[in-house]
Amino acid sequence: MRCTTIFCCTMLPCIICASEPATLDITPDIDILKSLLDVLNHGDIPKGRLLEGVTALGDGRISVDLQKFAPILLPPDGTSPVKGFPEHMSSGTLALKYSDEYSNCKVVPTEFLKQNLGKFADFSEDHVVIYTTKLSQSLAELSSRVASELSKFTAESYQRTAESYQRTGERFQLITDNDCRTLNAVAFFLKNWIFLHKNDEMTSAAKLFQCAAEQGDDAYAQCNYADCLENGTGVRKDVAQAIRYYKRSAEQKCALAQFRYGVYLENEDSQANKEKAVELYTLSSRQGNALAQLHLGVCLERGIGVAQNKEEAVKYYKLSADQGYAEAQYNYGTCLYYGIGIKQNKEEAVKYYKLSADQGYVYGQLSYGKCLFSGIGIEPNEYEGLWFLRLSADQGDAEAQFCYADYLDQMIKNMQKQAAENYKLSANQGHEEAQLRCALCLESDIGTKQNKVEAVKYFELSAKQGNAEAQFHLGKCLQFGIGVAKNEKEAVRYYKLSADQKNGQAQCSLGLCLKSGIGIAKNEKEAATYFQLSALQKDDGGLYNYGECLQFGIGFAKNERKAAKCYGDSADKGNALAQFRYGYCLERGIGVDKDKTGATKYYKLSADQGNAEAQFCYGYRSQFGLGTTPNAVEAVKYYQLSADQGNAEAQFFYGKCFDKGTGVEQNKPEAIKYYKLSADQGNAEAQYTYGECLEKGTGVERNVEEAIKYYKFSADQGYAKAQCSYGECLVEGIGVAPNKEEGVEYFRLSAEQGNAMGLFNYGYCFQKGIGVEQNDRIAAESFQQSADKGNAKAQFRYGLCLEKGTGVEQNEIRAAEYFRRSAEQGYAPAQRHLSKRG
Repeated sequence: MRCTTIFCCTMLPCIICASEPATLDITPDIDILKSLLDVLNHGDIPKGRLLEGVTALGDGRISVDLQKFAPILLPPDGTSPVKGFPEHMSSGTLALKYSDEYSNCKVVPTEFLKQNLGKFADFSEDHVVIYTTKLSQSLAELSSRVASELSKFTAESYQRTAESYQRTGERFQLITDNDCRTLNAVAFFLKNWIFLHKNDEMTSAAKLFQCAAEQGDDAYAQCNYADCLENGTGVRKDVAQAIRYYKRSAEQKCALAQFRYGVYLENEDSQANKEKAVELYTLSSRQGNALAQLHLGVCLERGIGVAQNKEEAVKYYKLSADQGYAEAQYNYGTCLYYGIGIKQNKEEAVKYYKLSADQGYVYGQLSYGKCLFSGIGIEPNEYEGLWFLRLSADQGDAEAQFCYADYLDQMIKNMQKQAAENYKLSANQGHEEAQLRCALCLESDIGTKQNKVEAVKYFELSAKQGNAEAQFHLGKCLQFGIGVAKNEKEAVRYYKLSADQKNGQAQCSLGLCLKSGIGIAKNEKEAATYFQLSALQKDDGGLYNYGECLQFGIGFAKNERKAAKCYGDSADKGNALAQFRYGYCLERGIGVDKDKTGATKYYKLSADQGNAEAQFCYGYRSQFGLGTTPNAVEAVKYYQLSADQGNAEAQFFYGKCFDKGTGVEQNKPEAIKYYKLSADQGNAEAQYTYGECLEKGTGVERNVEEAIKYYKFSADQGYAKAQCSYGECLVEGIGVAPNKEEGVEYFRLSAEQGNAMGLFNYGYCFQKGIGVEQNDRIAAESFQQSADKGNAKAQFRYGLCLEKGTGVEQNEIRAAEYFRRSAEQGYAPAQRHLSKRG
């Protein structure tokens, strides 16, 4: 809730309520003026009609027709609703005006008048009768004192004033206080008249106030004189002296003085002064002072100088709001909106926001606009809501400018320029969130020309005010040198500031710095802690990295189930890395039940965000129908996407598709191109395949020496086929100096991986004693293992071993079976041998 007091020289005590100014509107007739002055001095007036609706009853009473003269509050903007309304009168001034002419003003309840006129008037349904004799009794003792002063102004100044009003068609305003002290009344009139006509006689008005305040000890004159001193109106500005006069006036129960003196006390550091301020606000509030009611409400709500009591605060907000005070209407609406000290009622809150907004109160406009925009407590109307937000922003308030920009950003994408402009206006007033948004606009070319250097300045302004998101973004700029010189150490400092405010992104970034030793000493355990903190904030990056720590036991005990859960949560937030990793968990059953369809789904989600590994995995599953319908064309599409990002596996498979014409037209040179790209990145299978193409001259010029080089690259990575092929080259001296012993070693490596041809070659070397001591048993064992894997040569050789009992127990029946299996594969030696055996 907000409370702002602006002292206006026209807001002085009045005949009606002793707390707000009031005017009695009369016809500009000098004779009537003189008659009313007589009332002030003598308490009597000739019987008869004064003007339409106002009648002197001849016994010291004046009757006012409430059908003709409705008590109203002036409109919120302080401007004239019709011709003749004094331009200088302030918002909230109480007046008697013709109700049909001033229908747009707020009518004051008759009950309010009853409470404030007290002993000086009687009320009926249609009329108020004022006892002028009672009002004037206190004038007699002062009459002689002010006679000389009156003579200076009544004859000349009043006449000039009346004539001026007649010329302009404006109405003459006669103001009195509720003690009816003539001097104060004349000074008050003179002061308002001078404001209207820019006259040089303000000093005289101030002197009159001073005279009445000092000689007559008049409370309202003291308050008025204090106002002059406070604002330097007709007298040298002297705030200390003003406070003393407010205090004297307050002690005589002047409601306005009680309020104003209370404001000064509230702003003192002393707790005792704050408590005294609350007492004064309470006294002033009981007399109906709307500003005092507002301030008392704020004190009660916040516990300033009094025990906090939100329920009681709401009562005072409502009292002030129902008198038409815009700020109180806003505060009361806010209590209703959030259920502060009162049952939540958003529909009623909106009504009070509108009352405040219609008076031009910036926060009333802002809140009412928000409600309209979002349809909270009222039928949604985005454009009308935006209009009120603009009205509030146009008053220059930083929060209003920010909100207007924010809603523009949400609502109308082609209004991004206006949004960026309002963010900047608000940012330049120091609004930290607007500084952040302004920076984001500048960084990303949203509604304004991209300027990363300028963006960093606004990130820094917001960050220095403690905005956690700005601190994170500034840290990112410093880490990667975006719009500012790269400074990883400073980046870590800002990440830490933001992380300590529980910003999940910053916690994750700080964890990554600790994990890799960027700008700070490497500490994987501490990094894991920050990832966990980030995950608790549901940050997708934090969830992913925390999941990785749990999967591999980094900083925490290994827990694949929790890891998979973290990956899944992050994946569902759209994190591409997590989508890939969760797909992998579903594919392999890591911490979660195997789910081929689910795995394919998450691989595709990640692939469509550009993750190269996921693109390959989804392409592979599309090609072979894993968790989805086989689709070679779809496979080729995703292989290409991944291959073009440099993924070695995708390059190899994309090459194979061109090689075999799978999902794409066959193209051997294109296949060779991608085999080589993959091979040069270290893909063992691609190295072997490219080596084969070079050795045979398939789709590329034959180059055995180059082929051997790629066979060795692949073999040394443990690729079994390459180990076998490279072993053959070494044994036979193909493209390389022969080295039978080394060749046999590569056969062994291949055989140990269960490669059928590697097993056969290894067995053959032992059978023939090539590069190794001859050993029929090892040979027979190797032949059998290779034969059982379907190798036709090994089946024939193992058959011979069984037939002759070489290295194995002789068994002709089994031998015949292996000969048959080899022959069925088309191996000619086996077929001939069978035919010889009959």
